[in-house]
Amino acid sequence: MEKKDIRIFVTYKDKHKIIETDIIKPIQTGRAIAAEAFDGMIGDDTGENISAENPYYAELSAQYWAWKNYDKIGNPDYIGFMHYRRHFIFNEKYSPTVQNKTFEYGYSAFKFDYITEDYFSETGLDDLHIKETVLGTDIIFIKKANEKYLNCKNGKEDFVKNCHGSNESDYENCMKLISQIYPQYAEEIKELNKGPYRYFYNMFIMKKEEFFEYSEFLFSILEEFKKQINVVTYSEKAARVLGYMGEFILSLYAFKKHKDKSKCIKELYSSFILNTEEANSDLKPAFDNNNNVIAMSSSNEYVPYLSTCLESLKKVVNPEQNYDIIIFERSITERNKNILKKQIECENISLRFVNPTPILKGYNLKFPPNYNLECYFRLTSPLILKNFEKVLFTDVDLLFLKDPSVLYSEDITNYPLAACKDLIMGAFVNNRNDSLNWGKYLCEKLKLEDNYKYFNTGVMLINIKYFNDNNISSKMLDLVSKTQFRILEQDGLNAFFKNGIKYIDTSWNFPVANFYYKTILDFMPKTFYEQYKKDEKNPKIMHFAGTTKPWFCPSENYSEIWWEYARKSPFYEEILLRMNSANQNNYINFSLSNLKDYRKNLLKYWKYKIFLNFVSGKTKQRYKIKKKIYKQKIKSI
Repeated sequence: MEKKDIRIFVTYKDKHKIIETDIIKPIQTGRAIAAEAFDGMIGDDTGENISAENPYYAELSAQYWAWKNYDKIGNPDYIGFMHYRRHFIFNEKYSPTVQNKTFEYGYSAFKFDYITEDYFSETGLDDLHIKETVLGTDIIFIKKANEKYLNCKNGKEDFVKNCHGSNESDYENCMKLISQIYPQYAEEIKELNKGPYRYFYNMFIMKKEEFFEYSEFLFSILEEFKKQINVVTYSEKAARVLGYMGEFILSLYAFKKHKDKSKCIKELYSSFILNTEEANSDLKPAFDNNNNVIAMSSSNEYVPYLSTCLESLKKVVNPEQNYDIIIFERSITERNKNILKKQIECENISLRFVNPTPILKGYNLKFPPNYNLECYFRLTSPLILKNFEKVLFTDVDLLFLKDPSVLYSEDITNYPLAACKDLIMGAFVNNRNDSLNWGKYLCEKLKLEDNYKYFNTGVMLINIKYFNDNNISSKMLDLVSKTQFRILEQDGLNAFFKNGIKYIDTSWNFPVANFYYKTILDFMPKTFYEQYKKDEKNPKIMHFAGTTKPWFCPSENYSEIWWEYARKSPFYEEILLRMNSANQNNYINFSLSNLKDYRKNLLKYWKYKIFLNFVSGKTKQRYKIKKKIYKQKIKSI
């Protein structure tokens, strides 16, 4: 293989998962004006640079730096540029399982959820594939995109639709400028204006000579164009007009180079990574001593209720213990994360967020209404928390009324996990009139040896070493993806372990008897009922596990305790707004239903009142009764 030096820069303006090999190097753009210089990468702010103008040039500030400081990067034979969420797909045989014509033809890209180990092998993003693809070429561009798939006819229409807040004339003025400085590009300008093809992303790989030629072409245009515009009134996105125009200039250059038959040019697809967060594979304990690891799953929608749960925890913590709280999530906004951290973090409480969805990729996980993917996150916790001994994983629809470090100290050395018997399930099993026939389901579907030892996973102490030594997370995910359980991972864990866990004091997971649960308490085995009433007097964790939640139904049993903490939450007003909106919707639905009944009964009332004038005898007597009945119904509505 021909020995040539290749350097491909990946541009970063914010923190994302860093990719680096002998060939691929990360570079921070706009470092001259950045709040923080990122560790482990170079910046675009040394030597001759336009780093401070990054808000206008975007990723082109990195290209300018490389052009003007080429000796500092080792004078490579080839140089290229990619972005933190877009990379060349060097595996030219790659074909996605799900086709998306808009992305494939409109953006010349394929979607990926995350940067995983599979991502590198699928895209060929490694030095060997890069060398095999690059060597022998003069230039590599992203595949030419067809803007018709983006509802654009040509370059100008693309600019107008996507560069919001800028002047529509900028595009025409820039093209006019190019025709004046470089009249030899007249045909290429016509081609771009005619449409519908162009080249996106300011991504390319070029031989050194081509790179210098293109950079001179590009920046000589942008330097003059910058003098013609005033971005003061532009939106933040539109202020990037120089970087955006760079894509159109690259298109012109690509059109021109393709006409030079002496050049060896390749075109590759790009990847588009939906989630670029840093991997969670090397999470370490937040505290050196007395570190109690507490994990929960939450969606962004559930954040106000997570906040209430954390407020209860804050009240009962032991000042001599440390609490390492880790939220498993995939959708919580940065704003909400910051609010939660400000709410809970202090000298002995840490709050962090991890996204476990890359681990779930490839599993066919199903969930019925009222459930979602977050239910399965607890199964990934041993894999993400491999540097920990154990974790107390809980639901968020609960209140900590006693210090959870007491539960965390439970010895589970010889057990995979510890949990509480589900006392409510005991009532379901005994309710022979229930059409769901839970007893039969637990026996036949879960194959439990003792239905009365079914455990609830809303509060669960997991032995991480045991799980990982026995590859249990993978086995569990296989099981729940292949089996349709009623209560998803909870049923799966019961089916997998049977009764081979450590059972802990049920007061650590006291299920509040809402309206529905109250109706079945009498079905509980006597010992279960006695234990339930005992726990009710002194619950250590109060779990609102039913479908009726206190944040929507403040009149439900023990809701006043939940609202005591909700009032201290920074999301209190949002909780109130949601409750009022939900109740208003319920009222409207109820009113509409009543209106239909009212109209129906009113029609029948008038029907019999009118017909009374035309009948006699028994029929008249019967109509009088009917009239009276419907009049009463109208009054009741």
